Amino acid sequence: MFEQLNAIGHKLNDIRTNPESTKASTSQRLLELINIHYYENPFFTPEVIKNTLDTFAKNLSQSHLLYYFGDYSPKTEHSDKKAVSILPANNPLAGFTDLVRALLFKQPIIFKYPSANKRILPALVNFMSTEIPEIHKIVTFTGEMVSNPDIIFTYELSPENHIMYKYFQKYNGVIRKRKKSAALLTGREDELQLKNLAHGMMAYFGQSSHNISKLFIPEEYSLKGLKESFEEYKDLFDHNTYRTNYDYYKSVFLMNKENYDDNGFVLFKENKQRSINPLSVIYFERYNKRSEAEEHVKNQPFKKFYFPTNGYPEKEEILYPDLFALEDNSRFLEAMNITE
Repeated sequence: MFEQLNAIGHKLNDIRTNPESTKASTSQRLLELINIHYYENPFFTPEVIKNTLDTFAKNLSQSHLLYYFGDYSPKTEHSDKKAVSILPANNPLAGFTDLVRALLFKQPIIFKYPSANKRILPALVNFMSTEIPEIHKIVTFTGEMVSNPDIIFTYELSPENHIMYKYFQKYNGVIRKRKKSAALLTGREDELQLKNLAHGMMAYFGQSSHNISKLFIPEEYSLKGLKESFEEYKDLFDHNTYRTNYDYYKSVFLMNKENYDDNGFVLFKENKQRSINPLSVIYFERYNKRSEAEEHVKNQPFKKFYFPTNGYPEKEEILYPDLFALEDNSRFLEAMNITE
């Protein structure tokens, strides 16, 4: 299976780099979705989907998969075909890691896709069937909740959603809490580092679980240089949904007489309570002592922390993330009865 997935990665790369050579109907369908899907979901722009396919291609390399899964195997052959239900989040990258694990370990799963994200993953499965003919026996899709699943996995469930938490806790599986990343600034960042931080916050409209959602900055830190580093993303203001969000939150801040900063298309708001930022808003928190701030950040519910000591993210790292490095593989594999 490693070889088959690796071949699919190469084919995805061909779609991206040489679409004229693509003749298979499954490949043509993916190309069509690249160009039209944003009419159904405005955040699935052609650029976002192309970046997503690039990310999938990089994560399907044989060496990459062997690194994460080469030492694992199922404890059983899963002959009982348990009902495994996956509820992906509503973003282009959601569900891919579970799809790969299902194929590697031949574990049948059912995706219950969200209404605004019901085409990309099924089209990808059809595309992959040219290399993995049995894929449709392993992976199926539905728009309905699976009745009494044996195992259930949810994506990015908000910790405040107590009703849904109570419902899903009835089942064996994993409730994945909605998390993003954070970055701590010292005030000595150069222009390139600030631009990379901007990519970390704004790529995929800032709505991917791999984005940076909050900044920690020194008490006397000026936002001027940081605001200027977002210039590459000013075209987001031409996006209707993004602009509507920007106008809404700006109005809320004005009506409540709350302090905020603004570069014309991104709002910067000090907020100590929230770790997840809404569309068009960047939350930040000020600190006095760096050592205290680092300890404080480590105790907050972030997926990854970027400090000066471990380096700020590069643009490539945000646009094409290592999905398995940011995913909790062990929890999934344990629930699926898979071990080293």
